[in-house]
Amino acid sequence: MGGDSSEESSDDSGINITLGKIIAYPVGILLLLSGLGGFTQSVAAGVFLLLAGILSLPIVRSRLKQSQGIAINRWATVGIVIVLVIAGGSMIGGTGNGDTSSGETEEITHQMGESFTVGDDSESIQYTVQNAYETSYIDSGLEQEEADGKFVIIILSMENVGDESVDITTNHLTIVDSQDRTFDASSEQSIWVEQDARFQVEGITFDQLQPGVTTEGAAVFEVPEEESELQFKIEPTGVFSNADEHYVELETEQLEE
Repeated sequence: MGGDSSEESSDDSGINITLGKIIAYPVGILLLLSGLGGFTQSVAAGVFLLLAGILSLPIVRSRLKQSQGIAINRWATVGIVIVLVIAGGSMIGGTGNGDTSSGETEEITHQMGESFTVGDDSESIQYTVQNAYETSYIDSGLEQEEADGKFVIIILSMENVGDESVDITTNHLTIVDSQDRTFDASSEQSIWVEQDARFQVEGITFDQLQPGVTTEGAAVFEVPEEESELQFKIEPTGVFSNADEHYVELETEQLEE
């Protein structure tokens, strides 16, 4: 009876060790990979996760016991690994939240008359917002197009400072108001503005701008009449561009009706 009990206990112990190794190796490898990835966000986080991964591997603990005489039991190992993972994970999480917060608040802004470049090296345009006007109508030459709110006409120059031709449209141009609402430019009204004698500029519709060439155009927006705090938002023209968007603080001139 006693012998059977001892043999059964030994068998149970062997099964537990095998299951422990089956779990420990994948966990250790996963932590090692996480540690390598963690280096891209925080060196300290990467170190903590790598240590957790190394310590999780049974072969490492076995070598420590044989060569250094350092024996770490299973529960101590689990506790140390958990502490290292929490420490490393919090550093990665903290770094990520900080970057997100910074990304949300960081805004590249300019004043009217200031020249600035938007885009990547190959597709870069230098913009200068020259004037911004408010009016209740646009005179197409045949009739006056009345605004439900008010029209904002932005006149700007654009120079292709990249090394490829770029498409010039109003798709990457918007106005943002004080409530963070966005307003798209109207291609139809941009055509009509060419006929309005008050502006003497062509509307931005669609054109190709060659490298080194400068052009001037007007973008027309319709916004609520009561809005006075407006920003002109310019995004890069490249479809897959990761370049920053830029904002211009608008100081609009009210045209006489």
